[in-house]
Amino acid sequence: MKKLLLGLLLIASQNVLSDECIKTRAAFDIGSGSTKLKVAKVDTCNQKIAKILLEANREVGYKQALKENKKNRLSRKIINYGIIKLRELKSLAESYGAESYTAVATSAFRTAKNGKRAAKRISRKLGFKINIISQEKEAKIGFVGASVIAKKDLKDIVVWDIGGGSMQMTTYEGNEKYNIYKGKLASVSFKNHVIDEVQKHGDDRPKSPNPISLSDSELAQRDARIHAKNTVPDSIVKKLKSSETEIIGIGGVHYYSIGKKVSDNKVYDLNMVNNQISKSLNLTDEQLGGGKYVSTDITNLILVSGFMEELQIPQVKTGKINMADGLLIMPSLVE
Repeated sequence: MKKLLLGLLLIASQNVLSDECIKTRAAFDIGSGSTKLKVAKVDTCNQKIAKILLEANREVGYKQALKENKKNRLSRKIINYGIIKLRELKSLAESYGAESYTAVATSAFRTAKNGKRAAKRISRKLGFKINIISQEKEAKIGFVGASVIAKKDLKDIVVWDIGGGSMQMTTYEGNEKYNIYKGKLASVSFKNHVIDEVQKHGDDRPKSPNPISLSDSELAQRDARIHAKNTVPDSIVKKLKSSETEIIGIGGVHYYSIGKKVSDNKVYDLNMVNNQISKSLNLTDEQLGGGKYVSTDITNLILVSGFMEELQIPQVKTGKINMADGLLIMPSLVE
């Protein structure tokens, strides 16, 4: 009887501990092209996500607005629009019982002259702090999030994150040391490169590069290859080429623009990407199906194709992972 009572008491105490460990957290990834929200039950004792309750996003084109502003400032219009969309997302988070909020802003806020002031204004309106993080910190948070779906040891993975205004490739060296490629060519910046430098539009510059011709595609892919060759460090290139390495692509470019279009099993290779490019040439936004991100869908494919070919990346594994996942697990990463 004593053993039985002791056993019941032990189970009860473990359940109490488990309940105390579980917290409902909300995390916002305020990217250059879209704002993502995730709400989850998080096991804070073991630093892992117990259950995702909500995933939502809103298109907010901070990087494009910055490109169109002659003074390199985020306009009051885009800031106010961002606040509206964040309020919508916060309301959703509240409906799912969020107890705490962590939010980070990335490339557009880092490079805008009034980025800090804009983040402070948004913070006041939303009631929680918007943290502008460095590209290095962005890479680390993304790596932590990607570790959730990694099948190999952390030292044997490369996390490839493509945002609207920046690109990171991250490896873990052990002892809290990371090797990080901090690229400036990304979804929106590459789309603008194609419009300005490949298609050479003048004052009548369109917002979308579509339709893209075969010759434009070949020139753009060449530029992506050259950029990859000249900027990605040899240490990361060596890791990418290794048959022992698991390459995980995170963010909307990998998951939506490419993964969902070319593969059913969440893994894609260069042939799949190039086949999709071929199918998409000479088509307008409308013929491509429209949508909020159609203007970057084809240039995203070309960008990734160029990098995969130059760096000899065999395949990329994707998942619905963004920085919000890393923030849910370790909100202290923003400090």
